[in-house]
Amino acid sequence: MADKYTAYFEKFIGRALYRWERDIIAPLEYIRQHTANHRAVIVDPPGYDSRQLLCQYFRFLHERIAPEADFLIMARTRIEARRLCNNTTPARSPWLSMASVRQPDSIRGLTFHFALLLDTTPNHIEDALAAVAPVVLNEGRDNFIIIHTRSASLPAPPAYVRDPRALRPRIHARRPAPFVMLIDSGPPPDKPTQENSCPAIPVIKLKVRTMR
Repeated sequence: MADKYTAYFEKFIGRALYRWERDIIAPLEYIRQHTANHRAVIVDPPGYDSRQLLCQYFRFLHERIAPEADFLIMARTRIEARRLCNNTTPARSPWLSMASVRQPDSIRGLTFHFALLLDTTPNHIEDALAAVAPVVLNEGRDNFIIIHTRSASLPAPPAYVRDPRALRPRIHARRPAPFVMLIDSGPPPDKPTQENSCPAIPVIKLKVRTMR
């Protein structure tokens, strides 16, 4: 499965991915291509850092998949977001905006297709996602919210906005390598076939009222 979903990205970055990198990109590409709601959590255990890989993935999405889309990357500060992307994205790219998870209200009134929240902690996740989710367009295939965390116990939020009635399962990062968890707020557009099924992705089932 990995080669099928990572080959195009590997060609874009000009090298083969390491095993742990494939275990991130392949599920993300599966989610993007085969599910109705593109919301995922990336968990980095100690010794791994997938942040620059995820920045590269956003540049891949911009240059190869959705060149007209608007992208947002949030980190603890705007300066840190820019520093993390310096090796993969030219400075002052008009398609890319930077923001701080500590000041999530700074993006209100804007709209994006793709958002990446880096180094998200339990202290910031709900406020950050509550600000990001309403401004990320949820139409068609060209949209994604990716939450990156190092926390061993991050409260998994609903896929769109905070809902006090929604279940709040916790993500336990007790694995030896990074992994992807899909936040699923609804069924995929089509029933997965044996060819495109991806049983390796853990799924958090959340029964929430979606906000479009």
